Amino acid sequence: MSKSVTSMVPFQVVGQFLGFVLKDGYKVKYLRISVDKREYWFKPEKTLRDHIPLNIALHSWLKVTGESSLCSKKGKLKLRVLGIEHLSGEKTPEVAPAKAKKATVLICQKSDCWKNGGARVCQRLESGLEEKGLGEAVNIKLTGCLKQCKKGPNLVVMPDKKHYNQVAPQDVPSLIERHFATSEQGNSLSV
Repeated sequence: MSKSVTSMVPFQVVGQFLGFVLKDGYKVKYLRISVDKREYWFKPEKTLRDHIPLNIALHSWLKVTGESSLCSKKGKLKLRVLGIEHLSGEKTPEVAPAKAKKATVLICQKSDCWKNGGARVCQRLESGLEEKGLGEAVNIKLTGCLKQCKKGPNLVVMPDKKHYNQVAPQDVPSLIERHFATSEQGNSLSV
């Protein structure tokens, strides 16, 4: 089965190194790079993977060149790395805090959960997060079955991996308070 991929477009980006995604515990599969406060995963070409030093300092600046393509079936952007250059001293980070994982709420959208009020829970969660100024900080993702169909609606709060069953719309404000506390100044998220 072939994937439907558009033509390759060259790219060049400069960003901060956030770490590796490893396969089998030691093989570099992806480079995690922060570009304009967004995290991207870049897949190095196979011939390049064996030559990437694993001791790259976190938050050091890298220039990554390669080719991008869009998979039209999945709608995913694929970033293939053909070259990596360490930019020592050319750019200094203003502030280099460790990037926290973006909070996500997984909501089952399968029939049992949806019929038992999953859609209303999802709507209440979206509006509750917006009211608290957390609409951009917390990602809501509709998923497949969370394996507790008889106890629906089901949701999981990430990165805590906290599972909730039989969630009702009126439960949402307490869930937001419990997992997504905000400070009064700047609505910074602490998960």
